[in-house]
Order: sequence, then structure tokens, then C-alpha cells
Amino acid sequence: MVQVCPYCKKTVSDEDLICPNCNAKLTSKDMVCPFCRKPIKEEDTVCPHCNQLLIYEYPKQVAAKRNLVLFPLGALLLISMTFYAFLYWRGVRLNWIATGLFLMIWLFGFVLYGAYIGKGDKDFWWGK
Repeated sequence: MVQVCPYCKKTVSDEDLICPNCNAKLTSKDMVCPFCRKPIKEEDTVCPHCNQLLIYEYPKQVAAKRNLVLFPLGALLLISMTFYAFLYWRGVRLNWIATGLFLMIWLFGFVLYGAYIGKGDKDFWWGK
């Protein structure tokens, strides 16, 4: 990860505690947008000032935000499929409305999951 020194505006490594160019003390809270050089929050994926994507500049935050959606969505799909299989195994036959509802939830969930994970480190639909 890279950060920009808020004093000399040069790009430095995230591991540096002191800017090698101007010897200023750096902290992780002093993150600035590499495009407009204005301060941003650590969890921002888009600069609130210039609307530039920060995904390639700060990929750990984007991955964390993406995983915040992917893990619960995947768990919900698995739990609903397990519940349906359990009901079927126990001999409970659902009417066509309930079965159709389960199928629509699974279809929508898998399409959403696939589209969301298929974006990779590129921009994604929400959570900007």
C-alpha cells in the first residue's frame, strides 16, 4: 500500500514512519488522496473530493469491504439450501409457491454473488 506525505505531497511506502523526502512524521491517519491531495478516511474507496477511485491505491480496504458482503451472502445461501434439503429429507413437501420462492432467492443470490466476486479489485456496484 502506498500513501502520500501530507507535507511534501510525494508518494511514500505505507511502512515508512518518517517521510524519506522531507523527514515529516507519518501516521496511517494522515491518508490523502493521491489525485487531489486532500485528506481521506482509511475506509474510503472513492475520494469524497474528486470522486476518483482509490481501489488500486488502497486495495486492503476494498477487499475488506467486499468480504463484508460476500461472506454473509454466501452463508445465507448455504443455510437456505441446507434448510430446504432438510425439509425435503424429512418428507415435508412444500407447495409450488414456497419452492418457487426458494428457487428465486437462490438464483438471485448466486447471480449477485457471482457478479460481485467477478468484479475483482475493480469498481463494484455499491459500497463506494
